[in-house]
Amino acid sequence: MPTYNDINENTSLVRYMDFWKFEKLLKDSAIYFTRADALKKDDDYEGTLTKELYDFLIEKIYCADMLRFIIKSLSRPNLSKIYFGETEITGNMHNDLTNIRNRFQKVYNYLKQWLFVNCWCIGEYELNTMWSSYTTKHEGVAIKSTVKNIKQSLRKEQIKEGGRIRARKITYCDYDEAFQGVTPGDAPLFFRLGGTYEILKHMLFTKTRYYDTERELRLLFEHPKLPQLSDLLGSEINLTVSDKDEFKLIKVNLDILISKIILHPGANDDFHKRVKTIVTETRHIHNMSTDKITVSNINSSPYSL
Repeated sequence: MPTYNDINENTSLVRYMDFWKFEKLLKDSAIYFTRADALKKDDDYEGTLTKELYDFLIEKIYCADMLRFIIKSLSRPNLSKIYFGETEITGNMHNDLTNIRNRFQKVYNYLKQWLFVNCWCIGEYELNTMWSSYTTKHEGVAIKSTVKNIKQSLRKEQIKEGGRIRARKITYCDYDEAFQGVTPGDAPLFFRLGGTYEILKHMLFTKTRYYDTERELRLLFEHPKLPQLSDLLGSEINLTVSDKDEFKLIKVNLDILISKIILHPGANDDFHKRVKTIVTETRHIHNMSTDKITVSNINSSPYSL
């Protein structure tokens, strides 16, 4: 079942798309989730570390009390060797930091193949910049929804893939200054089962401040076969494999999901008819009425005396 941390269920959401994507949405009765490692095509900062989290990983984590204890204990002959992934912790700080950083990046790149995202814009009203960014020409639509509608439309029995879905507002920050909420006291979680995953997923809910006008809420789908951390500790696993699904289509109840279908501000009457026609022709799939189709408010006549 989807989880929605600290998000008001009545929060209004809008998703912008070209007509062909809208047509596919109706015919598939499913929303499109992009694989996380494809996000950097649009934003080089996607899923990357802020400077402080980077410093934390390569310095503060090494200097944590627990890790210092481990290194000190390496001299004990009856103690098993200590590893970060397949990398042995030797006590040589320079080599260990380099190896830990490289291993973390490999594991992260590998895990992103098992995580998929779907993005929405938070807000009651349309944004002209979003129309420009996510639709071409004048043949586009925007679908309106709410967090509650998304939650209800993604019923557990409809998620046949069995994966987990979570939703969170994107945090926009300065990647050279902002701290992502991890403190030196959290260092031991990197050495606990599952701890690394929480940091990696957290990074997928953070973007550079230059995109804050998008006001994004992101759905994150975890593939049910997401590898366990214990599986990644072995030396035989191939972290370069890239044969996973490039996207996921998650079935939804469109009549619950969509409250309005908004036509592009520049749409003409012919396009209006096209949208009405495709909604009518696919009604046996989604059960939506054409009454949900509405024109954009952006080009409404201004008030004048």
